Amino acid sequence: MVSYLARVEASTASTTAPPAWVVGLQRNDPATVRALYKEHFRTVKQYVLQNSGTTSDAEDMFQEAMTVLWLGVKEE
Repeated sequence: MVSYLARVEASTASTTAPPAWVVGLQRNDPATVRALYKEHFRTVKQYVLQNSGTTSDAEDMFQEAMTVLWLGVKEE
């Protein structure tokens, strides 16, 4: 799914269409959420752990960030 999103974004880069992940979040597509998680959670977890947090803290932080991202996409 991640490679699919990258191909779609690359093909729409020269237009005014939103990125594929935005469209996916607007449609409440579970595959888009999984792709975003797979692509970005490891980085968030590493950051949290390096700053004296736990894996649970990283999960909470990522969930909050995904909620804010989803709400931002829905409000536009």
